[in-house]
Amino acid sequence: MPEGLVLDAAAADSLTAFAKEHGLKPEVAQKVADIGAQMIQRQVEKHAEVVAGWINEVKSDKEIGGDKLNESLAHAKQAMDFIGDPALKELLDNSGYGNHPVLVRAFVKIGKQLAPDKVENGRQTPNTAPAARMYSASNMNP
Repeated sequence: MPEGLVLDAAAADSLTAFAKEHGLKPEVAQKVADIGAQMIQRQVEKHAEVVAGWINEVKSDKEIGGDKLNESLAHAKQAMDFIGDPALKELLDNSGYGNHPVLVRAFVKIGKQLAPDKVENGRQTPNTAPAARMYSASNMNP
């Protein structure tokens, strides 16, 4: 088996039974197994390329990537923590879909909604305080 691929015992037994049933010589059966392993290896490599493309797309996204990437990923993590489902996190990590730009953007939006509200404290001078404006002499009707 190619490096990184684990031989599935059930699949190996199935191939062995198939080879015996059809009278395949051991070297022919091994060649079939090798071709199957190569196909799987190419699929694994292609998927890794696709996931790498997703990661690059997220990093370069004008709304959530670039200088905003760390903040965006913090929001996405906050959303994932809020959902709190370890099975979902495992699924997204193992499949690579946790890096898909559509999902990352969705989790960033959710995380932003979960973030605490920001309170802006403006500086007011005594002349611009709300009460002073409301009750100033110029606003009083005689």
